[in-house]
Amino acid sequence: MRLVRKVSRKRYYGKAQYESERFLLPIPAEHRALVKPLLGQDLEISVKSEAGTLVVRIKPINKKVK
Repeated sequence: MRLVRKVSRKRYYGKAQYESERFLLPIPAEHRALVKPLLGQDLEISVKSEAGTLVVRIKPINKKVK
């Protein structure tokens, strides 16, 4: 599996150009069942580096108001 870098370019009035960069992490087919319950929810995502590895934590944000 590899991280995907996507660069979007938009031109304004034929002169200036705006670029934005995104990094995507494709989910392998064998892990899709873990991700499906999170679709359509607001998520809290934290990313950090530990001992040469990248740790990504994803959890749903509880939006219930008491």
